[in-house]
Amino acid sequence: MTSQYARFSASVCQVLLLVLIAFGTPACSKDPAKAKKEYFESGVKYFNENKFREAVIQFKNAIAIDGRYAEAHYQLGICYSKLGQIPLAYREFVKTTDLDAGHVGAQLRQGALLLAQRKFDEAKAKAELILKSDPRNVDAQVLLGNSYAGLKDLDRAIEELQEAVDLDPKQVPHYLNLAAAQYFNKQPDLAEATFKKAISQDSKNVQPRIALAQLCSSTERSADGEATLKAAIEANPESIEAHQALAYFYHAKRVFKNPLNAAPGGGASGESWRS
Repeated sequence: MTSQYARFSASVCQVLLLVLIAFGTPACSKDPAKAKKEYFESGVKYFNENKFREAVIQFKNAIAIDGRYAEAHYQLGICYSKLGQIPLAYREFVKTTDLDAGHVGAQLRQGALLLAQRKFDEAKAKAELILKSDPRNVDAQVLLGNSYAGLKDLDRAIEELQEAVDLDPKQVPHYLNLAAAQYFNKQPDLAEATFKKAISQDSKNVQPRIALAQLCSSTERSADGEATLKAAIEANPESIEAHQALAYFYHAKRVFKNPLNAAPGGGASGESWRS
């Protein structure tokens, strides 16, 4: 009974908190300019605490006072993204750029969502729009490169993604995007060199080494793949991702060597594979 009562009390408290947030305080209604600012700042506070539902309410309160508050629409869209409510997020990002056409963040987020929906031509248009006014915007450059990759124009994708690396060579994700395009363009040697450059930029980041190990395995260099994953763990022993990657590597290697083991009942004789 005690635990049930505690859970019930916690639920009631959460509901009351949301109600109080939704209605705000009487003082806020006296000065609209001050009220919308307070609601917005409260939304930012909740967002930074990963309380996205509460943040949504506060940004909505700010918008209720001033429907043309572009930044509140933008932040509301980010909250919806965090909550997995993608159509609502996209709507808010569009509203933001309707109110402020120069809002680069909203343009980029629209582009990223269009890319995820495989609307590559539209994502490309967003990237080009941003680059027209800001030719050195690295995020737009990456969006453009990935859009070309989606459109199967890998040569152009590589060109644009290389430009992103040149603009900001310290960002590991840029190298990973470039290497992926090179690999799918049947340039494994270039992809490998790019992964190694990424590793040199941040030796503790395990993602380049995991990707490199996958490349090694795909080119029948199993020993190199294993060594690369062990190096990832040595560089960052606390990385769960690196340990999991090595475990998956060993499992895949075992199944590959003994394909009959994957069938129900084990091998052709019905015996399980033994290491």
